Amino acid sequence: KSIQDGLCLLCREEKGRYGKMRREMTPMGKKISKRLIDLDMTQRELAARIGSTPQYLQKILHGERSGKKYLSSIEEILKISLTS
Repeated sequence: KSIQDGLCLLCREEKGRYGKMRREMTPMGKKISKRLIDLDMTQRELAARIGSTPQYLQKILHGERSGKKYLSSIEEILKISLTS
């Protein structure tokens, strides 16, 4: 598919509502997001606890940044393993 079909293969984005591009979370991002729901914690709260901004956490969840510096903190706070 091409960008005209609503999917950008290079940037893992698809057209969502109102024609805006919608990013897709990585498997790791989905795991973190699910655990946040389980713990009734927001991304903003997690970002504050790891010493990041909510915007940077979003980039980690969508694979735009590795977030290597924050992964051990995320694992510890959410009590999950992100390596398996």
